[in-house]
Amino acid sequence: MMIYIDESGNLGKQGRYFVITCLIPPKSNRLKNLVKASRLSFGGSQPLKELKGFGLSFEHRQHFINRLTSAKDFEFAYIVADKKHLRPELLSGKEICFNYLTGHLLEPIIKAAHEDVEIVCDNRNIAVASGRSLQEYLQIKAYFDWGFHHQLKLCFADSFTHNHLQCVDVISNTIFGHYALKLSHFYRLIEPNKKHGIHFPYQRFGT
Repeated sequence: MMIYIDESGNLGKQGRYFVITCLIPPKSNRLKNLVKASRLSFGGSQPLKELKGFGLSFEHRQHFINRLTSAKDFEFAYIVADKKHLRPELLSGKEICFNYLTGHLLEPIIKAAHEDVEIVCDNRNIAVASGRSLQEYLQIKAYFDWGFHHQLKLCFADSFTHNHLQCVDVISNTIFGHYALKLSHFYRLIEPNKKHGIHFPYQRFGT
């Protein structure tokens, strides 16, 4: 199983919500080809070097998401943190907070997996400075708490050359827009492919 992870927002003082999204794609090349074709068509005479969610116009985002969701052959999941209600101890260390939230997001997915799992994160991700600690954290949780009995691997890649990371970037940015900006049209289009969405902390989220 391949899982691709990206984030939207930040764990600093700016903004209220922080989103971590994971994409679980099919074994086919449909999503990769979609991203490649979108870069070519959206760039006009000069193809886009990279597909980024925050840089898409309404028209381009509509086109991409319509094609993305034309087949129900992938799933995504996310966790959105309401920083207003995160404990100061959790926010004091961004890498610790990222690891904790990522573990919370991946727990039900890894628990249900009956095969090796490889997780790919954008190397511009907040956790890149602590990639080894994230891998060790996930392995400890998976092997000792979640009953996982297969290989679990984490690696970082450059989204500039990785189509699946560009795809999850657009999905994550769409989810962030739903919570932070109340732009829900595109979120409703991708929602049928949602595996799960976690609000954290659940009891005080959004209040």
